[in-house]
Order: sequence, then C-alpha cells, then structure tokens
Amino acid sequence: MNKPFIALAIGLACNFAPAAPAPRSSAEQGALDRYTQVRNCVIAVGRVDSGSGGAKIVSTYGTAFLIGNQGYALTAKHVVAGRNKPLAALTMTAAGGWTWVHIAGSEMHPSEDVAIIKLDPGSCKSGFQLSNSVEMASAKYQIYGYPGDATRSEADKGEFPDLIYTEGYIRRRYSASLYPPSGPVPSTGASQASGASQVSGTSFFELSQIAGLGTSGGPVFAVFEPMEVIGIYSAEKHTPHVIANGDKPITQLISVSYAVRDDAFRGWKPAMLGGKTVLEESKNAR
Repeated sequence: MNKPFIALAIGLACNFAPAAPAPRSSAEQGALDRYTQVRNCVIAVGRVDSGSGGAKIVSTYGTAFLIGNQGYALTAKHVVAGRNKPLAALTMTAAGGWTWVHIAGSEMHPSEDVAIIKLDPGSCKSGFQLSNSVEMASAKYQIYGYPGDATRSEADKGEFPDLIYTEGYIRRRYSASLYPPSGPVPSTGASQASGASQVSGTSFFELSQIAGLGTSGGPVFAVFEPMEVIGIYSAEKHTPHVIANGDKPITQLISVSYAVRDDAFRGWKPAMLGGKTVLEESKNAR
C-alpha cells in the first residue's frame, strides 16, 4: 500500500519567453526579479501520495518560506504539528518536472505559532532575511502564499502553482491569545484537516486584509524592504456583528487576520541550528 507523505512544493523555475519582449524599465525588471525570487523561496505544504503513477497532492496544509543557505524554512506551527511522517519536499526541476527532496526534521517554537523545518539535501538558498526592526500600527505589508485547491489542481496537471498576493497595513500589535485553550479550532490560513492544532502564542500583528486558506505559514514582508520578513501569517477570526434593522436585524461578519510578529521568534535558537538564532541563520541568505 502506498503511504501518504507530507510534502512542500518549491518552484525553482520560471519561464518568461515572449516572442519579442519590449525593453523593461529598471523598476519593472526589479519587480520581476523580486517576484521570481519569491516564487523560488516560498513553498507550499501538502499531503502527497507517491504512488506508482507518480506523486499526487492529496491535501494542502499551508505555506512555508526558506531562510539562510542550508535548506531551512519557517512556517506556522499548526501547519506541520501533528502531521504524519516522514516528511518530504516536492520540488520543480529546471525541465519543469517534479522531484523529491526529503525533510530531515522539524522543530516547534516553545510558545508561538512558529516552526522550523530542514530540507535534505540542504542546498536550497533563500533571498529573504528576518527583520531586525519593530513594526507598529499603520506599517504596510505584503504576503505571498499558496491557495489550497488551486495548488492541488495545478500540480496534478503538471503546472507550477501560482502564488496568492495580499497587501495591507498593520491595524495594531496584539499581545494576547487569539482563542482560549478550550475554544474551537480557529479558521486558519491552512486547509482544515484532522491534526490541525490550536493556534498558540500571544505575539501577533492584527492585519487589515484576509489572505485566505493555504496562506498560513507564509512570509509577511515589509513593503519598503521587500525581501525583509516581519512576520508569519497565522490565523483569521470572523466575529458576527448584529446591526439593528427594525424587526429584521442584519448579521455581518467582522473579519480580521493575524501574523506572528518576528520580534517574538527571531531570537529563537532551535536545537537544529546548533546555537544560532533564526535571525542569524536568515542573514546567511545569498
């Protein structure tokens, strides 16, 4: 019987081959280069069945992103916690096909909704670096992540799954639990599945926009420093709000999303980093 695997889909190739390309401005070329780098370093987490007919993504759990130059990646803890092992990385080859890269291990942050994973072989390099600043309300951000359903269908057809892009501003810094320990499992950026754990931690940004299913674990970038990560997308809350309307009150959902602040985990020293912090490892980015 074929066993299902957890996998990460990493895009390592982009094809831009117009017949007669018009010259790009330096700003346009810079934006294209950044997007190509993001596609190469933001990865999708999923459950893969490696049957005799080839690998097939059965379900998706969220997003992760590479840091440093030794094949480490960060994601949200609830994206990988409690999932069946072994872990593997599903990568795109230069020829456009798919190949396997195993994940040697994972480690959970002791309190926040953050985890680190290790790809093996560890030759994957990142262009991202964790921020060393403190972001406040009104700061603008960008998020990239993988939509669950689209990621599966595109990969099954042999296509490179495209990224979701979201932008907005930080509403406020939020320093409390999102849900009580005995409360319901929240609506997270990951596809809901058995094994999805409660979102932990007390150090969040409250964000102005919902990034959607599949984006949990994705990097939150500072707009003015497009390769600097200021947080990890974590969860969404949808709160009913009743508006008086005569004898027919109207119920609206007030929706906000949350990201773990990088100042809450950049000083974390996972055992797998051998005494280095995740901030220090991210500075090894090429």
